[in-house]
Amino acid sequence: MTVTLELISHQPERQIFPLPLLFIHGANAGAWVWEEHFLPFFARHGYSAHAMSLRGHGKSSGAAALRWASLADYKADLTQTIQQLGGAAVLIGHSMGATVILKYLQKQRVPAAVLMAPVPVEGVLESSLLLAWRDPGLFWYMSLVQAVGPAAGSYAAMRRALFADSTPDSLIRPYFNHGQAESPRVVMDMMGLDLPRVDRILTTCAAMPFLVCGAEQDALFPRRLVQETAQTLGATTRFFPMGHAMMLEPNWEDAAACIHQWLQTLGLSPMAADNDETDGNVLAKHVENPQTVPEYDSPPDAAPVVPEVPSGGKKIGKRKNKRRKPTPIASDRAGEQPT
Repeated sequence: MTVTLELISHQPERQIFPLPLLFIHGANAGAWVWEEHFLPFFARHGYSAHAMSLRGHGKSSGAAALRWASLADYKADLTQTIQQLGGAAVLIGHSMGATVILKYLQKQRVPAAVLMAPVPVEGVLESSLLLAWRDPGLFWYMSLVQAVGPAAGSYAAMRRALFADSTPDSLIRPYFNHGQAESPRVVMDMMGLDLPRVDRILTTCAAMPFLVCGAEQDALFPRRLVQETAQTLGATTRFFPMGHAMMLEPNWEDAAACIHQWLQTLGLSPMAADNDETDGNVLAKHVENPQTVPEYDSPPDAAPVVPEVPSGGKKIGKRKNKRRKPTPIASDRAGEQPT
C-alpha cells in the first residue's frame, strides 16, 4: 500500500547542526503535537526540525485502512521519511513513537535517538495491568477510546491520562478534540505480538547515544518502567515534573532545552556558544543535581523490581533482556559543567 505522509518542517535562519531532527508522535495523535512548541524551539536554535504523521494520522493518507496497520507498517513510514530527509537524522519519539524508533533500530543505526515518555521495551501489558490496579476508571477510559474511538472520550479522563494536575484547563481544552483513532493491530503489537527485539537493537546500535526523558507525573508509564527502558538501552535518563504529554505541558521548554544541550555534548556539530540562547540553568537543574532528579533509583545493573499485583492476579515475571551500560557524556562526568 502506497501512503502519502504528512511532514511539517521548520528551518532555522542559520543551520548550526548538521543533521535534521525527525519527531515521531505517539498513539492517537499526529505531527501537530510538535508544531506548537518543539519545532519552533529547535529551528530557533539552529536545527532543521521535522515532524511526521504516521499513516492514518494527522494529514497522512491511510485513514481508511488504519485498523489493519501494524508496527512494521509504521516502521516503513519512518524509513520512508528518513530517506526523504537524506538518509540520516536524529530521531525523537514520544510514547508509541519511541517504539516505532526502536523497531527501526533493529536493523538500522542513527546518530542518536531521544525517547520521551516511552512505551516500555517490554510492551504495554505490565503498564496496563498497573493502570487497571491503580486507576480502574482511567484504564476503562483508555480501553473504551481504543475500542470505540476518541468520540467515546471524557475530558476529565484525558486530562488525567496526559497532563499534570497543575496544568490549567485553559491550556488543555484546545487539545481535546485533536485526538483520533489508533490501530488495534499496533496496540496488539505493543502488547507483545511484535515488539522490537532488544537483542538486535543492542547489536545494531552498540555505543549509540540514547537519551530517555521521563515525566514524573506520567499516569501511563510510571517512573520505574521508564528507568528500566533506559537501563536496558544504556541510555542517559532525565525526569521532568510534568505529565505524559511532555511536549504540550506548560514547562515543555525544560525538556526541549535538555534535549538541545544533550545533543551538543555528542560532538555531532561545532555549535557556536554565542548562538545558544537556551538558559543553561535548565539542564543543570535536571541533570547535575542528583538529589533533585536522580538518574536511577537503583544501580543500572540491579535486578528490576517485581511489582505485587492485587489478590487474584499474577506476579509479573522478571525481565530477561540484556542491558547495556550507559555511555558517559560530558555532563555526566564529575567536575564538569554542561556546555
